Amino acid sequence: MVTVEQANEVARDPLLRLVLDRKDRTGSLMAAYDDVGGCLGRSPSWVRKVIGRAADVSVGLHDWLNINTLCARLDEASARLEAATAAREEARRAVREAAAVAGPLRSGRDPGPAVAPARVMPGTLAELPRAPG
Repeated sequence: MVTVEQANEVARDPLLRLVLDRKDRTGSLMAAYDDVGGCLGRSPSWVRKVIGRAADVSVGLHDWLNINTLCARLDEASARLEAATAAREEARRAVREAAAVAGPLRSGRDPGPAVAPARVMPGTLAELPRAPG
């Protein structure tokens, strides 16, 4: 038989993981409690109590199922993100290798002679006196 304390303890770690992940995204622990509680249909104070091991809170079966569902979604999103990151890194590596083999890029055009900077002609804006300041 599982006691209330044991059920709460089993639910605590995944719930804490959800809160910490959300905190990383929002930058606020209180917003993370609010977001996770809202996804679970519970209040932010309920989430804090479970994580803090308060004696006056219990985790029901529906809570446990909801926590597991959110953790599964988080795992799926993490796997997709890791796969996308790996694909981007592979593409970057391939581009770097291709660039190293091809050598520096050249347009094929003659750059022409170097052009001297333009002279300031008398009566232009660059020659006008500036206001003291």
